[in-house]
Amino acid sequence: DIDVTSDNKKIVATVANSGTVDQSNVNWEIKVEGYNPLYTLFRLNITKGRVFIGKSTTGTIGELTSGETIELTSGKVFGIGHIMVTVTVGDVSAQEDGFLLGSYIMLHYPRE
Repeated sequence: DIDVTSDNKKIVATVANSGTVDQSNVNWEIKVEGYNPLYTLFRLNITKGRVFIGKSTTGTIGELTSGETIELTSGKVFGIGHIMVTVTVGDVSAQEDGFLLGSYIMLHYPRE
């Protein structure tokens, strides 16, 4: 299970191994991309967010035992506009949309 939140400066992904099998050497990625939720209405790409720093953070989880929960954090993110955050851990992913104003991150529904 992956829960995507923010501490307003970085993306924080809480990853839980809810299965019965321990996992090891699991690759993960936190990707922040410009997003354009108004494109379907206006067909203008000028409303797309821009991410200048921190588009991707990657790593490997050495071992994630059954029932264990860990937190993954992104690097520094800087940009402006609507964003889509995608967190991928192994073959599982979660997305959250939000807004980026300089280095301040506001996710729309961070604790559903």
